Amino acid sequence: MEDTLVSSRIARVKKDAGVAVLESIGFTTSDLINSAFDYVIEKGCLPAAVQGRKPSKESFVGFVSESTLDIDWGSDSRTYKEILRRGKASDYEALA
Repeated sequence: MEDTLVSSRIARVKKDAGVAVLESIGFTTSDLINSAFDYVIEKGCLPAAVQGRKPSKESFVGFVSESTLDIDWGSDSRTYKEILRRGKASDYEALA
C-alpha cells in the first residue's frame, strides 16, 4: 500500500493539546487521522459531535436568553453600567 502525506492547518494550541491526549492514551496523530478516514469511509459522514457544531436557531436563542439580563429601561435614570452591576450583584449574592 502506498502512503501519502495529509496536511491541515489548525491552531498550534489545539494540535499540542490533541497530541498530548493522544500520547496519554497510546496513540499518534497518524492513528487519529487514519481512524477518522476509516470512520468517514465506513459511515459516509462525520461523527455526530462534529456535525452538531453549528448551533440551531433555537439553541442560539436559548443561549442569548440565559446570558442576558432583563432591563426595564422605563424611567430608570441609572446608567447601563450601574444597572448591569446591580443585576449581576443580585445573581451572585444568591450564590454566596
